[in-house]
Amino acid sequence: MPTRLWLPVLVLTLFLIACGPAAQQAPAGGAQDNQPKYGGILNLAVDADPFDWDLSYGGRSTPNQYGVSLATNGLTRFKSGPEVEYTENILLPDLAERWEVASDAKTFTFHLRKGVKYQDLPPLNGREFTSADVKWTLEYRSRSGDLKEKKLPPDSSNYMFENLDRVETPDAYTAVVRFNESFPPFLNYTASRWNTMLPREVYEKDGHLKDLLVGTGAYVMDTGASQKGTRWVFKKNPAYFEQGKPYIDEVRWLVMPSEAAKQAGFQTKQIDQVDRLAYHAFQEIKRIARQTESFKYYATNAQQMQTSHRQGGPFADVRVRRAISMAVDRDEINRTVAGGEGLWAVPGAVAGTYSQEETRKLVRQDLEEAKRLLAEAGYNTSLEPEWLFPNNESQDNLAMYQLVQSQIKRIGVNPVLKPLDLADYRSRMRAGNFDITMSIGGTGQLNADLDSLIYKYHSTSSTNYVRAKDPELDRLLEAQRREPDAAKRQTIIKQVQTRMLDFWPVVDTIYPPRWEAWHSHLKNYRPHYTDSSAYRHAWLEK
Repeated sequence: MPTRLWLPVLVLTLFLIACGPAAQQAPAGGAQDNQPKYGGILNLAVDADPFDWDLSYGGRSTPNQYGVSLATNGLTRFKSGPEVEYTENILLPDLAERWEVASDAKTFTFHLRKGVKYQDLPPLNGREFTSADVKWTLEYRSRSGDLKEKKLPPDSSNYMFENLDRVETPDAYTAVVRFNESFPPFLNYTASRWNTMLPREVYEKDGHLKDLLVGTGAYVMDTGASQKGTRWVFKKNPAYFEQGKPYIDEVRWLVMPSEAAKQAGFQTKQIDQVDRLAYHAFQEIKRIARQTESFKYYATNAQQMQTSHRQGGPFADVRVRRAISMAVDRDEINRTVAGGEGLWAVPGAVAGTYSQEETRKLVRQDLEEAKRLLAEAGYNTSLEPEWLFPNNESQDNLAMYQLVQSQIKRIGVNPVLKPLDLADYRSRMRAGNFDITMSIGGTGQLNADLDSLIYKYHSTSSTNYVRAKDPELDRLLEAQRREPDAAKRQTIIKQVQTRMLDFWPVVDTIYPPRWEAWHSHLKNYRPHYTDSSAYRHAWLEK
C-alpha cells in the first residue's frame, strides 16, 4: 500500500513543500481516460554524453542520473504521474514491498519482493536481487563494512547514511538497517534517485561502477545501438518486475548541446519532450510548437548567491553577507529572468513555506542599511570579489549574473566575473576556494527530504562548499534529523530557517518557475521532482 509519510514514528516528509503553491498543468488531453498502448520510441534531448554511472561521487552531473534512473530501482519510490503534484511525497514500494520503522527511528526493516531479477547482462546475467545487494549497496554508499578499508573517495551524498551502524540480512528477502542514532530522514532517502540499488559484481570485476550500467530497472542500456556524441539507447527490460510495464519499447537520448537545437528538434518532433525550461525558453517553445502539453512548477531550490565564508575572505563577516542580501532587487530579477512569475525566496526553505508578504519582511531590500553594514565591517571603499562560473553557461544565466552584479555594485561591491573550465570550477567550489558563485535553481540540492536542503550548511557536511560554521545552526540541524516526531521536527526546521536568516550562509533571490513541454502523443506523463524516469508509466500514441 502507498504510504503518505505522516506516520507518527516517521519523519516530516517535505511537509513544507507539500504546502507550497500548487503546480499548474495544461489540460492532459484525456491521457488518463485512454488505455495504455505498447510500443514506440521516446526521443529525448540531453546536453552531453553520460560519462560516469557511479552517482556516489563522479557521476552526479546530468545526464548520468537520468540513465541510472532508467536502469535501476530504489528500495522505495515516490509516486509520480498526472494525478500527483510535482512536490507531493507519496511513498510507494519499489524493490521493497513493505517496511517497518522502529519508534525511535534507529531501525528500518525492509521486506523485499521475491523474484526480482537483475538485467540479463554480464557479469550479473539475470540473477535474483536479494538482501545481500541491499547490504552491499548501503555499505558501498556509506564506505563502511567490508568496503571501509578500500579508501574510496567519500560519497557526495554521505549525509544520507550518517551514523549507519550495520545492515543485517536474516534471510534473502529481509534487510534490517540499523543506525547508532535516530535518523528519521532515512526512509525518504531510500526513495532518492541518488540511492538506487547497485550491482556488486560490476565493482568486483572493474574496481568501480562508472563504465557499466546494470540494474533491475525498466530499461536496459544498449551499448551496441548507442553512439557517443549522437545517441544513447535504452531498451525495454523484458524481465521487469512490474507486470505489464513499461509500455514504451525504447528510450533514445539525442545529444543536443544547444538550446536552439532542442527547440528545433521539438518543433519538428525529432524529440518528444523538453524539460527544465526557464521562462524565456518556454515562451519560445510556445511560439514555435503546436499540439503540445505543458506543465509549470517552481524549482525546489532558489536562485542562490553562494558566498564563501573562508577565513580571510570578505564574506567571512556576516555583515557583508547580510549587506549583499539587502542590495539584491528580487523584483527586478523576477521581472527580468522569470517574466514576473517567480517567488521571493528564503534561505533553507522551499516555495510556499512562507507567504510572499512574510518573505518580503524577512528578506527586505535596503540599500542604505547595506552600505552601513559594509562600512561597519571595514569596507569603506569598493570591494572587488571574484565571481566564478562555468564557461558553458547559457546566455540567460550570464544575463542573470550581470544583472545581480549591477545591483550589488550600488553598495560598493563590484564582483569580477570569471569563467572557468567546468572541471576547474567544480574543483574550486568543492575546495571552498571562491568568493561568489551562483546556483540558478533546480532539483539538485533537494534530495527526497528537506534535510538534504538544510544539512549541507552543517560545519562538518561534505557539501558545505561555502564553509559555513555556526554552532547554533549545527545544533538545530542535528536536532531536526534526530527527532522522530513529525510535528516536533517541523518546529525545529522552522528554527533552522530563523537561524539562517540571522547567519545568512547563502543569499537566496527567487524561486524560478520552470516548465516541461511534450507533444500530445506522450500520454500519462507528468514530471516529479524526485523522478528522473517518469516514463515507465507513460505510453505513446503516434
